[in-house]
Amino acid sequence: VRVFRDKEFIQTDLDCDCVFIAYPTVSFNDTEITALHRYVNNGGGLFLIGEWGNTSNNTSILNTIADKYSVTFNPDRICDPQYFVRDGFQSKIYDVKVFNLRQHPITRGMREFRIVAACSLNAPYDNVVAWASKASFGDLDFDSEQDAYEAGQYLPVLAAVEYGRGRVAFIGDLSFMSNQHILNMNNGQLVINVILYLMHRL
Repeated sequence: VRVFRDKEFIQTDLDCDCVFIAYPTVSFNDTEITALHRYVNNGGGLFLIGEWGNTSNNTSILNTIADKYSVTFNPDRICDPQYFVRDGFQSKIYDVKVFNLRQHPITRGMREFRIVAACSLNAPYDNVVAWASKASFGDLDFDSEQDAYEAGQYLPVLAAVEYGRGRVAFIGDLSFMSNQHILNMNNGQLVINVILYLMHRL
């Protein structure tokens, strides 16, 4: 697995089973983007991982890659005033429990997972793997209150697309696989399942 966090040149064929692009802060050029699409088309696995609110321009950068697969990252923060994780006095409604899971290789053996300050996705319905609850909304001004212009209900959290001979997965949260949260709920299983799915082993 190769993880791209900051700027790295992707001009030649990628020699790995799957690539993670996590919270990028520097734009990819056309040559690099073409190389990534060629890699997926030839059977590679790509995991695009964003963060909330387009911080450091991360969602805009990811969308230059994700658009090819009809998925986009939104510049919001998923909040859920009903199904948030109540963990002491620091509880925040953007610390969200996700339990609306489609039957999919990525969700095998899972019941729920936890995201913290994630952005939502736009994706074709058949490509969405998990949604936040009916009470969820995409907070655009980050005040943790739903305003009239902020979309709500069943926000897409996780998506997967098959393209050519390859596969691409999308999520708007990096912290779900952090040391702090990987043992929460089924987060660890989610990481394992995504890797196996991208490697065509699920």
